[in-house]
Amino acid sequence: MSNSRAKFVVYIPAYTDFKLAAQQSRILKKDFNSLSFDLVTIISVNSISLDDKEKRDLTDSCDELIYTEQNLGGDTNINLGFYKALSKSADFFWILSANDVLKEGATKEIQGALENGNSDLLVIGKLKKGQTGQLENAFYNEGLLLPLGLISAVIYKTEKFKNGFAQSMKLAWTGWGQLSVIQSAIFEHKKISYQVVDEILIYDRELRIPYVQVLNRNQSMYRHSFFGYPLIIAILFRSDKRLSKKIIRLWLSSNWFKIGLFKSRRYNSISINSHVNVFWTEKLARPLILRSGLFSPILYLVGSLHFLWMFEKIVSSRIGRRIYAHKSILK
Repeated sequence: MSNSRAKFVVYIPAYTDFKLAAQQSRILKKDFNSLSFDLVTIISVNSISLDDKEKRDLTDSCDELIYTEQNLGGDTNINLGFYKALSKSADFFWILSANDVLKEGATKEIQGALENGNSDLLVIGKLKKGQTGQLENAFYNEGLLLPLGLISAVIYKTEKFKNGFAQSMKLAWTGWGQLSVIQSAIFEHKKISYQVVDEILIYDRELRIPYVQVLNRNQSMYRHSFFGYPLIIAILFRSDKRLSKKIIRLWLSSNWFKIGLFKSRRYNSISINSHVNVFWTEKLARPLILRSGLFSPILYLVGSLHFLWMFEKIVSSRIGRRIYAHKSILK
């Protein structure tokens, strides 16, 4: 690789979806043809046993395969990417989910945005009039209108964010390591520039399984990140208690009805060796939520009622079946 060309590192964390990760890497390597950038793809597979053929296929699909049969947890596997970006001296860095399937032409769109843009952050989201801007808080105002919490939705200019990459590992247990990276850069530079790339041109997030199954999975796998959100806010904004409480109130006003879903005791007895099992985040987050505002205890209490999340699951099941059936007919 020529030293005169910038380096674009794409890190693809995977688990049982490792075949999709190989597919993603092959698409990128086939279609990326830049005179300004060298592409490096890394696949990291964890917590699954692979046979020799599967390992060879993964190795052939990318520039580097990281394989750990032991369970590191999804958040650790994701946030290891920030370390790899530093070790590879990446100029731009993208954590791409194996499940966000790249569309035809997506690689060229990303390549064009890298070559023609000069923003600190490329955000893959809903395009509104060629949207560009300055981000002053990842958790407030404009930060709430951008999909910054989705790992595939953000491509980093490493020079701007590298001093905050370590935060991703320190706060991975909250489920929001990537948001801590963005906010740390904002603390350092006061604001960061961003450009939105239209997500319709990049990847497919279609509902491939009935929505009730998605809900069940989320209840099991993402409980720690649901309650981890107010925790990471309290940690990052600990010097501004007033702002911290305000952001937590905003989060609560949009999510109070989900509390019962994620607070369910159904998963409390799961072995600590399974999943990312930090169910104690709810106990840590609870006092922060209750103290965030005058009506916060009421919202928390009502949102904790058992029937609310059961109702949501019933409604979601019916809606999910209709959506799934409709899409099956269309296909």
